[in-house]
Amino acid sequence: AICVMIQVSTEGNEALKILTSAMDKIRYAGSWSELSPFPISGLLPSTGNYITYEGSLTQPPCHETVNWILMNKPIYIEKQQLHSLRKLHQGNIQKPKARMVNNFRPTQQLHHRT
Repeated sequence: AICVMIQVSTEGNEALKILTSAMDKIRYAGSWSELSPFPISGLLPSTGNYITYEGSLTQPPCHETVNWILMNKPIYIEKQQLHSLRKLHQGNIQKPKARMVNNFRPTQQLHHRT
């Protein structure tokens, strides 16, 4: 899995603008929208440096089967782009469930990791 940190800035991310512009149409699970093509590399920071570690899934059952690649620099997004991401819901429009924020899990035991 690739992990990219996000930092709010006055400079937006052009590739992410394409995604966030469609967020009002795809706020709930099961909805969709066509997007203009964009290079997926635009969602990654312009760096060749990263760290890796063996970890686990971030959602239950939290199996320890993931090789994480953590980029060493963030991508920058505007406040409005972050706001669009925070409006996403986990469920569909009939049963919206919770928004997709604060969906991190508590710190886990180390088990066989170091």
